[in-house]
Amino acid sequence: MNSSKWIALCLSSFLALAGCGGGGETGEEAKPERRFLSVGTAPPGGAFFPVGGAIAEVLNAHGEGWQVTAEATKGSQENIRRLAKGELDLALANSAITYFAARGESGWDRPYPMRTVMTLAPNVALFVTPAGSGIRTPSDIKGKRVVVGPAGAGFEFFIGPLLEAHGVTYDDFTPLNNTQTGAVDIYAAGVVFYEMLTGRLPIDDASRYGLLKKIATEPPVPIEMADASALIAA
Repeated sequence: MNSSKWIALCLSSFLALAGCGGGGETGEEAKPERRFLSVGTAPPGGAFFPVGGAIAEVLNAHGEGWQVTAEATKGSQENIRRLAKGELDLALANSAITYFAARGESGWDRPYPMRTVMTLAPNVALFVTPAGSGIRTPSDIKGKRVVVGPAGAGFEFFIGPLLEAHGVTYDDFTPLNNTQTGAVDIYAAGVVFYEMLTGRLPIDDASRYGLLKKIATEPPVPIEMADASALIAA
């Protein structure tokens, strides 16, 4: 679908959702009442937040009579519930989570009637871990601490079945609720502790590309094997 058709689809669908109010003046001199509309996205650091902002920008640039604002939320689950309460006018949501919400299944307290406006993109899930963690398959996360996404986003609806296929449940590890940015911060905290104890970075390189490559492929020297002269005295 080319960009002009995508914009047309977005605009017409959004008007159908937002134009359910009644009445108003008619005629050539009538001015449309300005409506303030909210698009639910997700926390900053993931894909939904910038995509929702871009959608709001396109709607504001190509439409009249409304002011659209992209709102940071906890993600799909919160978006669906706030749509039902009328707190949002449009929202981004994962299709798997929406499937169960619309049917009132898999933990949803009741059916939440949703209407799909458009499909944006396939959602690819990645499980990432430092090269030296010893984790090679999803079954290796048993007993570990794992960031599973922000609370309220509903990641468990699709992470759970993937893990179950590898014989793992949420009871087998310690789930941590955080955003993608927060997960990076947690990793960075480990880097700080390493440097505090050894006097050097666990992995270092002069270029950003080289650093990312080493993080992905080279495990850091274990603290107990680091140069003793670099250790900071307790």
